[in-house]
Amino acid sequence: MFIRKPKTLDILFAAVYNSLMERTIYDLMSPNPKKIDEFKSACDNLLNSQYILAEGRISLVLEAIASSQTLYNLFDEVLKGFDYKATAKEHSTGREFRLPDTPEKIAALIFCVLLDMDKRVILLEDFLPFFYASDLNVAYENFLARIILPFRTAVLHLLTEREKRFYPAAAVRTEKTEYTHQMHFDKLMGTLLMRIQSDPSLDDIVKDDLATLGGELIIAQKEGNTRIVERTYYKLCKKIKMHKPSLLPELEKAGIV
Repeated sequence: MFIRKPKTLDILFAAVYNSLMERTIYDLMSPNPKKIDEFKSACDNLLNSQYILAEGRISLVLEAIASSQTLYNLFDEVLKGFDYKATAKEHSTGREFRLPDTPEKIAALIFCVLLDMDKRVILLEDFLPFFYASDLNVAYENFLARIILPFRTAVLHLLTEREKRFYPAAAVRTEKTEYTHQMHFDKLMGTLLMRIQSDPSLDDIVKDDLATLGGELIIAQKEGNTRIVERTYYKLCKKIKMHKPSLLPELEKAGIV
């Protein structure tokens, strides 16, 4: 329903380049490490945005990728041999959109989805309520927590691993343990939120409240804001205990990393 035919990497990036005609390709393909910071900032701005600003913020994430030689090379690697259509179908079951198990496939799949959203091949206003929640704002929070945040985490992990591979003698700051813990937390929380959304015994208001708290918890965890993590975790525990106590073990299994 939301999937287009796969295209080559050069065609995928063409849409981004066409929006930046005032600069030459050589200006865009800068190896400057600050370009990675621009990618992080673009992702963070998207994660902290409201639904009404989503399309513009998604475009800025793609522009940050296209303007960095390092990121361009990374996506060149992960998209080689990647079957977008088959992977998207494999991870879309009914009204559930699941992420792949490897950072390479997460990066490739979500990049293709974001590019389709930027080109309006996939309409965000259709995608969000179909997979996440009837209320667009709640659905958008779920989308940020379960799609954009894992995408950011996966790309930064792959950059670290790539740097180790190409520059083994360099003193590289490793994020492997942090990545593993964060992805474990994201995956378990994503599973919990999906169970909440599909539970017929919960009404839509309760589902939306739990989804919002879950999204806030995932984002606060990523940002390392301990005070907000503890406060949101407590609120989520209290609300689950009130409406669906059988799900408490799922939340406790996710833990706070």
